[in-house]
Amino acid sequence: MIRFCALFVFVPFVFGCGEPDGEALYDAKCAVCHGSDGAGQTTTPSIQFELSQLSLNEVVQTILEGSESGDMPPIVLNDSEAEAVALWAMENLADPNADASE
Repeated sequence: MIRFCALFVFVPFVFGCGEPDGEALYDAKCAVCHGSDGAGQTTTPSIQFELSQLSLNEVVQTILEGSESGDMPPIVLNDSEAEAVALWAMENLADPNADASE
């Protein structure tokens, strides 16, 4: 019985059932357009200002549903993955000097 319990506890970590990695998901799903620093690319905008102004729920909604303008398509992630990306991006890419009056 002890061996079974140990295996049961270990298996989720081996197969990736732990917490989603927001940074890895951002790198895989978002950086291609928004850049590794969120500053954008030639044809895509910076998200640094928006990340400093929007709520967590608004960022998650944008990730899952795309932008209101339709310029950004929805990203295929589940809710917990989208929240992990949003939290990581807001903590690491948001412009700390952004002013809402700009």
